[in-house]
Amino acid sequence: MRKQVSQTRKPVVKKSTANTVTIQNQPDNQKLYTNFKEKEKDMLAKTGVLLSSVYYLLDHKAIAYKLECDLEYLMTFLNKREDNSRADSIHLIHKLCVNQDVQNLLLKEQNFQYLVELSTTNKLEDIRSGCFKIFSSIALMNPSKQVVKQMFFKSNLIQIVKQRLNNEQSEDVRCSILELLMKLTTDEIYLELITEDLSVILEIIKILNHKKNIRLKRLAYAITVNLLSEEELRKSLMRQNQVDVIAKLISILQTYAVDQQKNSINKLTSEEVIYSLRALSNSMQDNVLFIQFLQQKGHIALADVFEDEDLRIKEACLCLYTRLAQDKDNSIQIVLESDLIYDVLSLGCQDKDNQGVIRNMLLLISVMITTNNEKAIEQMKLFDIINLLLHILSDSIELSYLALINLGLLIKFEEFKQRLLDRNIQYGMIDTIMKAIRNLQSDRNTIQYKYLMRGIQILLLSFEEYEDNYLERDKMITLVQLLNDEFENIEDPTTQYYH
Repeated sequence: MRKQVSQTRKPVVKKSTANTVTIQNQPDNQKLYTNFKEKEKDMLAKTGVLLSSVYYLLDHKAIAYKLECDLEYLMTFLNKREDNSRADSIHLIHKLCVNQDVQNLLLKEQNFQYLVELSTTNKLEDIRSGCFKIFSSIALMNPSKQVVKQMFFKSNLIQIVKQRLNNEQSEDVRCSILELLMKLTTDEIYLELITEDLSVILEIIKILNHKKNIRLKRLAYAITVNLLSEEELRKSLMRQNQVDVIAKLISILQTYAVDQQKNSINKLTSEEVIYSLRALSNSMQDNVLFIQFLQQKGHIALADVFEDEDLRIKEACLCLYTRLAQDKDNSIQIVLESDLIYDVLSLGCQDKDNQGVIRNMLLLISVMITTNNEKAIEQMKLFDIINLLLHILSDSIELSYLALINLGLLIKFEEFKQRLLDRNIQYGMIDTIMKAIRNLQSDRNTIQYKYLMRGIQILLLSFEEYEDNYLERDKMITLVQLLNDEFENIEDPTTQYYH
């Protein structure tokens, strides 16, 4: 531990029970490394103590780099030392995995196979857990992912994962295994590893029922979200009949709604509901799962959960509503009551916590308009949606493009057209747009800037069919000139205003 002798600027000294290096002020990296190498014999006797102190050296990049060169030496600790020393070695090697050279050394068949063996046979959970963390780091960071995939195949790692999920008593180790699976399910290169054996997926689904370890459940939910986001994995889930994933996810929504009413002690967490909503949103890309959702009254459970006050839950609900609203077969029409729409759109845009739910509501509105959802549009006529959209436009650069898109979409309805063609409203809109563009001029490559340009393009396209005497001609010319300077593709729908 570091110890400050007094409040004056005296050297900070690192002490240890072993004869470790004393570091004062700025360390002499070469001296540290030399001392480290001189201690090799002592390390064989006191590996655990010294490897713990090596973590301090890793704070200095020069030392960390030199230690990477000694990975093969460190690997010998796994073969020759007692378990405590092996645990320290595993933790150190995991920390060194940020370096590609280290990863490549670990992918040597002898080294990798030994790590696989340790992950299943060693009695210390720290070692078993550390091995799976190393596998995760290699899968995530190594650029030669096909090589990593082949090594995983060759070592039957997925079979081992399935066995460990079934037999592992340590929840820390199970969490490390799930972290590995989460990383494998986020990369399409590794999907084949998962789809080959559905029993792995079933083990993950079982964990959703885990009552105690929140971290374990959260990882299982995150993996389920990933599983349902990929077409091949959705097909794999549908091929098995042991677990109805959609029914399971809907039951979570139903249970949460009941828990809120009864104020249950062991009620589901907000995170579980959010993950379930995200997983369901991903599943709606498949028509079979879409029909299952409706048949099992998922939309009713969704409506109950949407009443929750947690804005993160509302945000996830709106994402699922948007997926449902995109149904091409018109199996269902999403209609939110006017007060629900108003309550969300009137939240303060400056508060970052509100932006997600407002964004998703704006997306849902645009989908309901473009799908000619007449009942939903009638609800929008019951309050001043134009004023709310104008407020969002002037208040939030992040959300302004969605406000512009919806203003452009609403102009085709007679009830909204007269408001939008009012000169005062147009004048204010154009001023706000120009201000937003100028504010973003220094960040032209940001996604917000590109989205803003797209929103302006849609708005101008919607105005194109109306006579230019409705528009503030001079202001519009200034706007178009500014846009041409910033975003060359915007000029086509507005060329009429140059003549």
